[in-house]
Amino acid sequence: MLNSSSHTPIDYVIVDHISQSFPSSEGELKILKNISFHIGESEVVAIIGPSGSGKTTLLNLIAGIDTPTSGSITIWGTEITRLSDDGRSDFRANHLGFVFQDFLLLDHLTVAENVMLPIEMHGLEARFSLEEILERVGLTSKTNSKINILSRGERQRVAIARAFIGKIPFLLADEPTGNLDTKNSQKIMDMLLNFAEELGVTVLLVTHDPEIYRRANRVIDLATFA
Repeated sequence: MLNSSSHTPIDYVIVDHISQSFPSSEGELKILKNISFHIGESEVVAIIGPSGSGKTTLLNLIAGIDTPTSGSITIWGTEITRLSDDGRSDFRANHLGFVFQDFLLLDHLTVAENVMLPIEMHGLEARFSLEEILERVGLTSKTNSKINILSRGERQRVAIARAFIGKIPFLLADEPTGNLDTKNSQKIMDMLLNFAEELGVTVLLVTHDPEIYRRANRVIDLATFA
């Protein structure tokens, strides 16, 4: 588990001088340059910036999916940039929840099976029973339905249920309403933020939608690091 002895309200997440570049046919392509910020406990922070500014790249680095060219990322006292690939994978599985624009659900599985994946695959301690979480996201009647018959709004509610069923302290969301209409976007953000506030979960979300990022406690604009 995370080392609670190193945790303080002001340094839940520390991104310290992160840069990321990739080789290209025209030489080194710099995506992120010298990015630094902190995220406090239970804070909702939105990452914004123009297309190509590296929003999703940054989210992948904080998730430990990729490693930066330089700099460090520390989450609740664990410097994930020093971990091995397996170490980052274990950390991600045990401490992070995810909600993505494209849902990343398994179509051949039922709603219940998708929601229970973090518990069954990684042995996470459940915060809710399956029945309770599905009731809270309004999907009790869809328990045994396959994902491919659900609407987009219903799929994102499945993703939220999957993210919050385990006792994760940190949620990463990449354009969580990007594929939804205005009405469903509002409902999904209400649901996500209500869960986060109730459970004290820290949230980092990427969005281009002003109606979404205005609801965050703080906004970090990657354009200011250019």
